[in-house]
Amino acid sequence: MQINKCDICRKEIKHHKSIDIRIGYDHYELCDGCGAPILKFLQKSKLTDKSKK
Repeated sequence: MQINKCDICRKEIKHHKSIDIRIGYDHYELCDGCGAPILKFLQKSKLTDKSKK
């Protein structure tokens, strides 16, 4: 069984409730709370679809 944890707050992430960020070869997985500012920026910049949350 794989357990995913937020890379910032170390809270356990439920299935399909995370935000994956990839910068070059680095990979970060954030919970909804920690990833909300990034998601908000991407939606404001129209780089993501608002219907997919």
